[in-house]
Amino acid sequence: MRVPGPAVSPRRRPHMFPNPVAVENFMPDNVTAPAVGVAFATDEIAGVHWPFAKLAFGAADAALRVADADGFRLPVSLGGSLPGFAATPTFNIGTAPTLAVAGPLTDAQLRSAAVPVAVQALATTTRAYEFAAGQRITTAGSGQVRSAAVAASEVLLHASVRGFFRVGDASVAASVGAGSIPLAADEKFHLRITSGQFISFVRDGAADGSLTIMPVLQ
Repeated sequence: MRVPGPAVSPRRRPHMFPNPVAVENFMPDNVTAPAVGVAFATDEIAGVHWPFAKLAFGAADAALRVADADGFRLPVSLGGSLPGFAATPTFNIGTAPTLAVAGPLTDAQLRSAAVPVAVQALATTTRAYEFAAGQRITTAGSGQVRSAAVAASEVLLHASVRGFFRVGDASVAASVGAGSIPLAADEKFHLRITSGQFISFVRDGAADGSLTIMPVLQ
């Protein structure tokens, strides 16, 4: 038995195209399916058949089949700004906001809004030194030597021999080992301190040497 096919305009002929391609409308705009003999892909949900279909887009009388390839993906554009963002975001560079926090933040505070954080400014220029206030302390044997009070919040340390140093009050005493910071011979080391503190130095070897302490201008 011959199964009748869809009605086709005599002026146009159906044409097969590889997928994906731009397809011009060689077929009639409407097709009437025969009563029997043609299978349609569906998904049955709760007794109702939902038909499967292939997506295409394009201008009138043309169709471009959707595929995962350049030029065949659905064109998408945003109809407005994203929720929570301005159309043109503005960022302020160089501002360091601060927030006084007493104790840990609560869950509600963390969820309600972003918490600004204080950012310490980094040095962007070469340091200047207060040469007139510099000190040099020299060991005389295995015992420690101590500087005078240093009136600066940052110093440059330069050791002529390997040793250990420690920062503290007027009774601070460096020792070789734990509790003091090692310095290699000829090493230069910048250190943040509290103004008015003292620096103690002890050699780590048989030869005496010195520790130069150069305050950084504030």
